[in-house]
Order: sequence, then C-alpha cells, then structure tokens
Amino acid sequence: MRAGVVTMSEGLPLLILFGSQSGNSEDLAVTASKLSSKYGLTPISKGMDEITLADISSNQRVLIFCSTWGEGEMPDNAEDLWQAASSDAAPSLEGCHFAVCGLGDTSYDLFCQSGKDWDSWFEKQGANRLVARLDCDVEYEDPAAAFTLEALSKFAAVNSSGVFEEDKVGVPSSEPEPEALEESASDTSAPPADSGDLGAFLSAGDRTLNVFFGSQSGNSEELAAKLAKNAAQYGMEGVVHDMDGFDINSMASMKRVAIVCSTWGEGEMPDNAEALWQAAASDGAPRMDGMSFSVLALGDTSYELFCQSGKDWDKRLEELGANRVVNRVDCDVDYEAPATIWAEEALTMLSATDDSGNLHEELIDAIRDLVSGGVSAAEGEDGFTLPDLSAEEVEAQLSVFRYDPHERTSGTDTWLCSLNGHTTLLDALRSIQRTHDGSLSFTDGAPHDPCTALLVNGRVTLPGSTRIDRLSNGRPGPVMLTIEPLPGYDVL
Repeated sequence: MRAGVVTMSEGLPLLILFGSQSGNSEDLAVTASKLSSKYGLTPISKGMDEITLADISSNQRVLIFCSTWGEGEMPDNAEDLWQAASSDAAPSLEGCHFAVCGLGDTSYDLFCQSGKDWDSWFEKQGANRLVARLDCDVEYEDPAAAFTLEALSKFAAVNSSGVFEEDKVGVPSSEPEPEALEESASDTSAPPADSGDLGAFLSAGDRTLNVFFGSQSGNSEELAAKLAKNAAQYGMEGVVHDMDGFDINSMASMKRVAIVCSTWGEGEMPDNAEALWQAAASDGAPRMDGMSFSVLALGDTSYELFCQSGKDWDKRLEELGANRVVNRVDCDVDYEAPATIWAEEALTMLSATDDSGNLHEELIDAIRDLVSGGVSAAEGEDGFTLPDLSAEEVEAQLSVFRYDPHERTSGTDTWLCSLNGHTTLLDALRSIQRTHDGSLSFTDGAPHDPCTALLVNGRVTLPGSTRIDRLSNGRPGPVMLTIEPLPGYDVL
C-alpha cells in the first residue's frame, strides 16, 4: 500500500544570525541556510552588524551561531547589537522561537560566554528555546552539524501562526528535490593503525571504564547501564557505580570515568549523588590527576538551572586535575539522540586513552572502524588478540521509505535479509542497493558523519556506526526496522 504524503508548510521564514571573528560561525550559518529549504524554510542569513533588535522581534524563528572572543567578549560584528540588547529598551520576544550554537575554546575560563549570553537574553525576553544551547569547543564540526539538523527540524514545526507543533517534527516535505542531498563527507581520516598495534593496545593494562550515575527517576541509571554494556565493543570492561555510598578516594584512583547525572529541583544533585558530591566539592577532596573523563548531563530547559548537576561534576573534575576527553553534553527531556551521539564519542575517546591518561589520537579512527565492523579480528605472535566483534547471523526486516518524484507518491519497500549481527545499518543499505535495487538512494558517508542520520523506529540514528544486532528489541523473530529520512534527507 502506498502511503499518502504529509504536506508541510512552505516558505516559513527563518532568521539566521552569526557573530563571527574568524569566520567559523559565518560558515555554519551558510551551511544552515543551504539546508533550510529542505525543511520548507526560507532562510534570511545576516551578520549581527546587519540587523536590528526590531528585525529580531519581528521574526518567529531565529537561529544564532556566535563565537566568543578574548575574555568572554562578543565578536566585533556582534558588539553593537549586544549593547542594544542589554539596554532597558530591548523589545519583548514573546512568540519568537530560538536556538543558539556557541563556539569557543575550553582553554579559556569564559568558555562560549557569548553564546550563553545570547541564549539567556532570548529566554529573558520571553522567547521559546526550541533546542538546548550547544557549546562547541575548537573541534566543532560534528556537534554543530547534529545541532543544526535538530534545530532546522524543529523550526520547520513552527507553523505560520507561530505555534510549535511537536508532532510535525521530523515530517518530510511533500515535494523533495528530485535527487537526494548528495553532500556525503569525504573520508579524510588517517589510515587505520596496524591491527596488531591496536590489538596490543586494547589488551594491555587496566581497561576498566567506570560509569557513575546520579539518578532520581531512573533515566541516568538506564543510560549508565547501556554505556557500560557497550564498552566491550571498544575493548573496555564497563563497571557501573551508584554514586550513593561511593568513596571519593576510590573514585580518585580510577583512570577512565564516565558520569551520567540528572538535575533535581532547583539545580540540585539527585538524592543518590548528594553525599559523593559534597565530598568532591570539599577542600579536602583528593586530586584526580591521571583520570580521563566525560560527563552526560540530563535536565529540563524549563528550569533555570538546566543540567546544573552535570555542569558541577564536569567543572569539579577538571579543577581536581582530571582530563576531559569529550565535552559535556547537556540533554533536555528528549535526551535519547544526543545521549547516543555522546556515548559513541565518549567510548571511542576513553578507549583510546592509556593507563597514564595519554590520548592516542593515532588509534581513534582504527577504534571507530573496529566497532563499525571495518577491521576484522586478528591474532598475532605476540599473543595479543583484537576483540572479536563478529556475531551470529540475524534475520532483519527492513521497511524503507520510498518516494516517486514522477508520480509524487510515497510508501515503503520491505526486504527480509539474513545478515551478520555486526553488520552496520549503512552496510545493509549499501548491500540492498548493490544486489537488489540500484534505484535505492540515501546519503552515504563516513560512519560518524551526522549528515547520514536516519530515523530508525522513530529514533535518530547514525547508520554507519549502528550494528544491526544492537537494534533488536530482544523479542524472538526478525529484527523489525522502519527506516525513514530526516526532513530533507529523503530515501528515494
């Protein structure tokens, strides 16, 4: 049966502003402008020195990319607009929906301060935050790309009356371009490390990943358990720790630490984390030199102190000498997609860190290839063995969204496949395209390229880094997968 096409409003204006000193924020604004039409949006891209507060107040959708300069200062082209915004005469922004991406450098105390200032100002003036602010470090490309996709998808769900319709998020346009977006990222990564070297690294010394959770409702505990389970894919042994009753001195002796922590009440720690936090925050807290860590924070943007507990842990571990290998991610109530992206990056970087806290950057791509199935297991005369990532064959039923641009009809095609469990979803689609249906089209690219993202059973998924067997719901029978495009990334 062919499904009907859902029509999305067209020509919805989106004001995209950039505050830029080096050009990075402007580049992100240009990219967002190019993608906007795929979401039924009409972009208006402006430097902050080309706009007035009146222009902002007359728009229902505002997307901001802003870098921070010097000691928490606005870039030159944003300074005048910020001074006007800081005055008592600043207009109300009720009815406006916004999202802010801040660019900065964690080596500065006031990291991403300009982005934080704009984010707070929009909220203070009555605007509605559609996407939690993203604070990007110097390697901003991947997180900024994922942020842009999420932001555009939500801006497209703000109707012409300025009402955000949550059920419209992710609904494809009725008239996609004749060809799918073909902007696959080139794989410019360095050649993978020798498999023997990688095997030796993943088998040497203490490979424990200690995962702590601070949880009030159970979400953080669930994510911590999943992270520890997936650590084996990266050559680590995941161990989950409830923060309740844990000794701070034992924590200080650990080499790899991941923290998943929610925020309760008015910026408070969850009950099970309070005692450990008091010990960590005290003047007598032990040094944590040699520890590598990353923090996932869960919260709710409707509260003023959004994700404060996670922010506190992230800041305190750094103060005690620990090394942050992946920037903290702050999750709103819809936490699954950003948590998945954080987990993949955190597991990769922590896996590439040795017992002395040294990050082996030359092994990062090899570890990613290993997890995605790109490197086969190997044994060497030195006795080291790469973890065997092969799995039993699984039956998978792939129901893939299709669109006929000539008939302007859409529906699904279904394939029942027998696949090795370690096969990635992207490899499965490539196989179908190669052996069964050459007309199948999708955005191909590197395993962690956010532009390849798809909706799989309603969840945003990176197909190049997701194994088929990890998509199973545990029920007997075939793995049932419904695969749909994100808006603008149509599977033809």
